[in-house]
Amino acid sequence: MTAIAPKLHSGSLVDHFRPIWAGYYSAIEKIIGNGGVIIPLLDPDHVASATTMTTRTHHTDGPSAEITGTWSEAPTAFDTPADLSDIEKYQGCIPFVHLNGTDERLDVADDDYLTHGDASNDEAFSMGVWFNLDAAVAGYYLFNKGISNGENEYHVILVGGTTILCRFEDESTGHRPKVQVDGSVLSTGRWHFLVVTYDGTGGGSATAAGMEVYLDGDLQTVTRTEAGSYTAMEPGNETLAIGGVSSQQHVDGKIAGGPISPFHSLKELSAYDVGRLYNLGKRALGLMG
Repeated sequence: MTAIAPKLHSGSLVDHFRPIWAGYYSAIEKIIGNGGVIIPLLDPDHVASATTMTTRTHHTDGPSAEITGTWSEAPTAFDTPADLSDIEKYQGCIPFVHLNGTDERLDVADDDYLTHGDASNDEAFSMGVWFNLDAAVAGYYLFNKGISNGENEYHVILVGGTTILCRFEDESTGHRPKVQVDGSVLSTGRWHFLVVTYDGTGGGSATAAGMEVYLDGDLQTVTRTEAGSYTAMEPGNETLAIGGVSSQQHVDGKIAGGPISPFHSLKELSAYDVGRLYNLGKRALGLMG
C-alpha cells in the first residue's frame, strides 16, 4: 500500500501523527494491562540519543524505571535510513525501521521485568510485534533473551523464513520446551502481527499447557516438543535483542514501531485481547478494508 502524505497546515509529520498515536497508546495499554511495556520504535518522545531509546510503561507494575534500548547504530545511519520527515518511512501513521538482515537490531537492556523465571517457577507473560519480511532466510531471531551459555531464557525464531518457533530454556538441565507453528505461514512483502503468550505453567508441561502462538489475530496450530526435566527459566544478564543477535541471523525487513509494536505484557493475553490488538494495528497501519 502506497503511503499518502497528510495535508499539513503547519508543523511536521510527527506533529500531525502525535495526537493520533496518543489514542493508540491508550487503547493498547489498556489491553496489555498494568505493567505492560511498549517499545515505541522511532517515537521521538522516547529517543534518548542517536543510538538509544526508552520503553514506555503502563502503570506501576512494570519496571522500576524505563528500560533503555540501544541500536546497533543510529537508525538514521541504517542501510535504509529512518527519516520521520519522509512519509514513505511510515505505514499508515506508524513509523517503521527497515533492517538489513545483516547487523541492524535493537538491544533492550537486561532488567528483572524481562525475566520470567526464577529457576523454580515461571510467570505468565506475552510479547508481540508487527513485521514485514523482505526475504525468507532461515533462522531469523525476532526476539531473543540471552544467547550465551548460561544466559539463555527465551527465543522467537522465524524458521526458514516461513514459520515460527518459540522456545524457553532451563539452563540447569539444558532442556528447551518449544512450539513450532505447523506449515508455511509467513509471506514476504506483507505485514504480519505475531503474539506469543505463556501462562507460566513451568515444568515438563510448559509447552503443552501454557504456550500459544497467534499470527494475524488467529491462534495457530503448533507442534509441541515437551521437556520432561524442564523446571523453569533462569534469570540471565543478557539483553532482549529485537531483530537479531550479534552471532546469529538478523531480520531482513521492516518492524513497525510507535504505539503499536513491539510490546511486552505481564499477563497471558487472551484470544480476544489479541484480536483487539490486531484490529488496532491494522487500522493504524492503514490495512483495513
